[in-house]
Amino acid sequence: MKPTKSAITAGVACLTLLAAPALATGHDTAAQAAGAAKAAAKAKPRIHGYMALFTKADTNGDGLLSPDEIRAYRKAIFESRDSNGDGKLTKQELVAAAMKRVEQRISRRVDARMARRDKNGDGAIELNEAVGSRGIDRLFKRFDTNGDGRLSAAEMMRAASMGSKAPRAARPAQVKQPVTPSGN
Repeated sequence: MKPTKSAITAGVACLTLLAAPALATGHDTAAQAAGAAKAAAKAKPRIHGYMALFTKADTNGDGLLSPDEIRAYRKAIFESRDSNGDGKLTKQELVAAAMKRVEQRISRRVDARMARRDKNGDGAIELNEAVGSRGIDRLFKRFDTNGDGRLSAAEMMRAASMGSKAPRAARPAQVKQPVTPSGN
C-alpha cells in the first residue's frame, strides 16, 4: 500500500517537531543541544511530550536523530500496534491502539483529579470532598447576578454558555425588605 501525500506530509511534520528543539538550538555539540532541549522541555509542557518522543527515538543517545533512528522508531511503533504480527495494521488494531492512548490520557486526568479532591488521602473521593463549598461559592459569585442567593434558569444558562470566560457578577447592594402583615 502506497502512502498518501497527506500521510507523508503528516510524517514529515511529526519528524520536524521531534527534531526541531535539538536542531534549532544553534549549538555546536550534541551535549549543548541536548542541554538546551532539556531546558526547553522544562519551559513548555507541550515540548516536553515531543522531547520524550525524541529521547525514545535517539537510540544512541547523541542528541541527534538519524534517518535510521527515525525509521527504527516508526517500525517499533508499527510493530507494537500490529497485534497479530502479520505486518499489516487493520482497523481493529488501529482502534485498539487509539483506545489505549485515550485510556492512558483519561487515567492521567483521573489521577490529577484524585490528587486535587482526595483531601484525606484514602484513595477515594467522599461526598464532602466532591461537593466542597469552595466551587459552589465561586459559581454563585460569578453567576448570581441579582444577588438573591439562588441561581435562576437564565443565570445557569449564562453560566453554561460563557463557561470560564464569564466576568464576575456585579453584586447589587442587598436591601432587606421589611416584613409587613398580610393585606397591607
